[in-house]
Amino acid sequence: ETQWNFLHRPCALCCCGALFSHVPVQPDEVVALRVLGLEVRSRPDGAVAMSQPCAALKNNRCDIYEQRPARCREFNCLLAKALENNETSLNEALTIVKEAKEKFAEPARAHLAGRSLRDHLAMYFVRRRRGFSGTK
Repeated sequence: ETQWNFLHRPCALCCCGALFSHVPVQPDEVVALRVLGLEVRSRPDGAVAMSQPCAALKNNRCDIYEQRPARCREFNCLLAKALENNETSLNEALTIVKEAKEKFAEPARAHLAGRSLRDHLAMYFVRRRRGFSGTK
């Protein structure tokens, strides 16, 4: 198993609705995703997408991992990229995930100061990464 697997399993922030409101899917994926029981909707711009949180996310695992959409297969978050590039350790990355999930779980989100949760978490990851790499 790769470090990415050890990072993704406890994380799943890309699937739970914390970072994204939807996942664009290709038109040729729609039927297969619907057969798997996932809701795929047309967006106002005409694109098709799955809403987040993803209905295939069960116990922090993807129930359709082998059949997941291309966008899910291609996605690699900044934290995973930092891990891949040895800019952070697995332990540091897991600490960031834990802290981010705690932030997401806080019931009062008024402290976001008008920013979306996605923007808030992105800023949080950047600040944490800078702390680990020693850059400012």
